[in-house]
Amino acid sequence: MAFQSDLLWQNDPKWAAEKLGHGPQTIKEWGCLMTSLCMVTNGYGYKETPSTFNKKMKDAGGFQGPMVIPSMVPSVFPGVVFQDYMDCEKVSAPISRIDQHLAAGNPAVIQVDWSSAPGAQSHWVVAYAREGDDYLILDPYMYTGDAPGKKLKMLDRYKYQGKDLSKAITGVVFLTGTKGAGGKPADPPKKDKVPVPADPLIVYAAADLAVRAEPNVSGYLYERLKEDDKVTILEDKATAKAKVGQYDKWLQAQAPSGQQGYVAAWFTALEKGKAGETTPPPTQTSGTPPAPATGTGLVVTPTQEGV
Repeated sequence: MAFQSDLLWQNDPKWAAEKLGHGPQTIKEWGCLMTSLCMVTNGYGYKETPSTFNKKMKDAGGFQGPMVIPSMVPSVFPGVVFQDYMDCEKVSAPISRIDQHLAAGNPAVIQVDWSSAPGAQSHWVVAYAREGDDYLILDPYMYTGDAPGKKLKMLDRYKYQGKDLSKAITGVVFLTGTKGAGGKPADPPKKDKVPVPADPLIVYAAADLAVRAEPNVSGYLYERLKEDDKVTILEDKATAKAKVGQYDKWLQAQAPSGQQGYVAAWFTALEKGKAGETTPPPTQTSGTPPAPATGTGLVVTPTQEGV
């Protein structure tokens, strides 16, 4: 049986103007991936709206700025499983894998190009079934004439990278889950305290820097720090100093509250006001969409990165 979920729209007036995650952008402007993930979550037994999903993910550290982190969904909504993300901008999309995933009753959140402008203007939709040479989708952006129950095919709407599915899809998030899921978020993992060095390295945090249980973006979020909070590093001073400001490096650290965990080194600095300056730009860029009346979707930044 194909995956089922009620259709939700990011540009629904009930929540369109709400800020997305920690960023200045609104759900209407950049909320296609977040709304797609919300629909997936509801298909496994939850009853969220883009508004409630946005708040719960934000409170749990599921955003970096306005960018939602798909791998964080399971920690907020038990029973939903994040399997994988594949960037397909430079390689063919794994159509056979997507077909098998959908045939098993699971959704795939897929990235498409919503505009005929040069380059890829990305938008995210939920694919739930294969039909002929196309995928049936739930589109989180409401176009003129859209209504619940209307059958939508991906290539009928998003064909700017061609009519070949393997080229039209520029990214895939694979998720699965348990029907009827719905429980409380996981308890914080318990870790043994690490002794603080006699002469520790002190670094300064970027705004919203996360203290996580593990050195990766899907690790349990203990807390978020304020800009220029002092962070005590628990590692060898010389080794840790070489990591500060370096992308994809992590530091074992202690927050001002005393909470220990890991922080993203690329969002730390040795001086106040400098944290985050060496962070590379997102791997996918955002743009400004034309007015909704043109029938175009909204741009969103994929979210495998984030801390």
